[in-house]
Amino acid sequence: MKILHKLAFLSVVASLAIVFVIIVTTWIKSNTIKKSAKNEIEKLVDTQLGALSSSAYSLVHQIDVQIDERLHSNIENFKQLVRANGGFSTTGSITNVKAVNQFTKNESYVSVPAMTVGGKQIPLVKDKSTSVILVDEISKKFKVAATIFVRMNEQGDMLRVATSVLTKDGNRAVGTFIPRDMPDGSQNKVVSAILKGNEYVGSAFVVDRWYQTKYSPIKDGSGRVIGMIFVGISLEDVDGLKQAFYKMRFGETGYVFVLIGSGERKGEYFISLNGKRDGENIWEAKDPDGKPIIQEIIKIAKETPQGNTAKYTYFWQNKGEDKPREKVALIQYFPDFDWVIGTTAYFDEIYQTSEIIQDGISDILLYTIIFGLIVTILAVSASIFFANKISKSVTKVTSVANLIADGQINRAIKEMETE
Repeated sequence: MKILHKLAFLSVVASLAIVFVIIVTTWIKSNTIKKSAKNEIEKLVDTQLGALSSSAYSLVHQIDVQIDERLHSNIENFKQLVRANGGFSTTGSITNVKAVNQFTKNESYVSVPAMTVGGKQIPLVKDKSTSVILVDEISKKFKVAATIFVRMNEQGDMLRVATSVLTKDGNRAVGTFIPRDMPDGSQNKVVSAILKGNEYVGSAFVVDRWYQTKYSPIKDGSGRVIGMIFVGISLEDVDGLKQAFYKMRFGETGYVFVLIGSGERKGEYFISLNGKRDGENIWEAKDPDGKPIIQEIIKIAKETPQGNTAKYTYFWQNKGEDKPREKVALIQYFPDFDWVIGTTAYFDEIYQTSEIIQDGISDILLYTIIFGLIVTILAVSASIFFANKISKSVTKVTSVANLIADGQINRAIKEMETE
């Protein structure tokens, strides 16, 4: 029996050693594959999010170029139309004009120079159904907003005397003015440029909306600035712009968002997921730890060199969801529009593929362990069976040898013949 035990023990040890090596090797390899899969998926996601971010930036840049070309062309068309109608001049004054500061909404009654074109005074018309010289022709023909301003005073405040821009009540914004000095004490960038005799191109707040604009000074014979003309395009009115962003998707939940980067609308959604929150201001949004998410996103984006992206991770909870989920976003700033552009996706979706791979590898490891145990049991059973057979053979040989040694040849022969 001692031989039987030794043979069985050696068989069990050998089987277990082989199974152990297989399991350990599989476990090490599975962890390596899991880490590699996660890293590769993260690289793939960064690449795809980066490609989406690049597409969004390229779209905005393309629109910016097109708008600049339109504005340049339309301001020249405006100037040509003015020249064709005899040119601008001021004569006399209009008294008791109600002037409304477009920023503070403060009202005052003032006397202003009468702006004329071809010697004919431009009437202050608020009714949008009544045709107004020059501005309506430009607006209808080129699909832009157009305005004629007169210089109200020596300070340089600019009053709208003819415009296609409407107020919220649907009337022309005649009588509203752009002050030289802003409520915070700084000088208005549009008026400042115009008073120096220069044109202004860029974003500007017009009555109650932001426009991409071009302003050009109106000068008298001596070169003094007596007013200005304006053409503008609201990004809200660019055909297909928002729809193009809504269609930019990554996976099931990834999308592109756009936030206003500064001013009174800082932190306002211009583009949100499917447009559901467009116009909503989320400047104060915070994560579960109280971190101001949107404020940080805008700050980081504006500090990132133009054309580059910054990676930002945060926790976000949508309305109707039970708890916040971790997200990653690639963010960048487009100063011409004052836009913070972000491409974002949830981590749980990003790692979904990795988790499927990891689950598959875990299953393989489990199956390897089960298979190893089955092999061990079979090996032990087989070793005990063959060890028993070997032990019996050895015992029989020993018995025959002992009989021969004792001279019992016949018994030895009979022993060898029995099973």
